[in-house]
Amino acid sequence: MKLSSNGAKCEDIDECAQPYGPCMHTCVNTKGSFRCRCYSGFKLQEDVCQAQGNVTKLLTTKKGFIGLISVKSRVYKTLFAIDSDPVALTFDLARNLFFWADGKGNIYKAEDQKSRVLYSG
Repeated sequence: MKLSSNGAKCEDIDECAQPYGPCMHTCVNTKGSFRCRCYSGFKLQEDVCQAQGNVTKLLTTKKGFIGLISVKSRVYKTLFAIDSDPVALTFDLARNLFFWADGKGNIYKAEDQKSRVLYSG
């Protein structure tokens, strides 16, 4: 809460409106505060969304493929094939997007099994 500019009343501050909010997954603004929530398969523990059960997977590459490897079973599942050899890889979980860079300076974006070059370097 903050005091209004004329000092007459208190106004709520929306902590969730920040570009990089205070929560890992989802932020819900409340009067005078906020509440963090986690996506399905995760549980909030001490302000951190932790994976529950067998859902923990790592995003990785394997000779022309991007995929997920299960931490528990070590089973690799291909998400899609790519034409480049990635040197860096990241994702946007909320929008289901994947990004990678190759050794030639190109940056790629993949969505719905389709990829495109975002930047050529």
